[in-house]
Amino acid sequence: MGSIPITASAKAATATWKTLYSEYIKKTLMDATRDRSYDDNFNYFTLVDLNFDGTPELIQGYSF
Repeated sequence: MGSIPITASAKAATATWKTLYSEYIKKTLMDATRDRSYDDNFNYFTLVDLNFDGTPELIQGYSF
């Protein structure tokens, strides 16, 4: 499992976790597609509320 670094900014203060995660996933998939390292059979994203605070954490991983 990997961690997802999210940089705090003024935009983050007004954006919801759904918006931030959506933007991150889109950027990650665009970068991977451009680098030809994306294979939709192995890459996945999932949401899990690990600390039960009402905001799920975004987990990115690979499944072989």
